[in-house]
Amino acid sequence: MLSMLNRTVKHAALAVEELKISRADKMDAQVMELFRIAQRPLNISEVLVGLYRKFDVTEKRPALSARLYRLTQADQLESSEGARGTYQLVQKQKPAGKAGFQVSEAT
Repeated sequence: MLSMLNRTVKHAALAVEELKISRADKMDAQVMELFRIAQRPLNISEVLVGLYRKFDVTEKRPALSARLYRLTQADQLESSEGARGTYQLVQKQKPAGKAGFQVSEAT
């Protein structure tokens, strides 16, 4: 029984090693979580405060600005209209059908 437990622990350790998440990926996920929680546009200062309060994470403003830019380039965030340095989640639109007609959903 002890050898079976050792084997299970060994397999679990190998699986965890394969699933290692980088610090950057973790930070991206935390930033996106803040936007999902807020459900509104956030500016850089609000994101900095949110990261600290929710995740106890501190990040320099230029690094966060670069991260928000990268998330914008990856179509996860978009710049908010009218306010500089304000971002929001990308608003997903339903795909159009042929010749620009809207696809109707069957009920």
